[in-house]
Amino acid sequence: MQDFGCKAASEDDCVFVYKCGEPTLIIATVVDDMIQVSDSQELIYEFNEHLKKSFIITDNGQIKFFLGVHFKQHPDGGFITNQTAQTRIKRMLAKFGVTDESETNKC
Repeated sequence: MQDFGCKAASEDDCVFVYKCGEPTLIIATVVDDMIQVSDSQELIYEFNEHLKKSFIITDNGQIKFFLGVHFKQHPDGGFITNQTAQTRIKRMLAKFGVTDESETNKC
């Protein structure tokens, strides 16, 4: 990914960011799975074409399930997850000391 120009996020070695001008591409990787998020469909296409030069890849389209979490796109464009995932996320936040909901709504 670095040969495409992506930089590893300082907070997590499995998250990469590509920014060149306006469009941004964020990639989260786990073993042999990845999520790509961008404000440019063209940039995602270019990145996937770059990956195809070295790897066999499968594009499963819009995210529905990742790492045990079910996602569903809300009509306004946002995503909602199943209740089980929300419970897991709350437990993880508590584990790392983030218990005030105002802290989790800053994004």
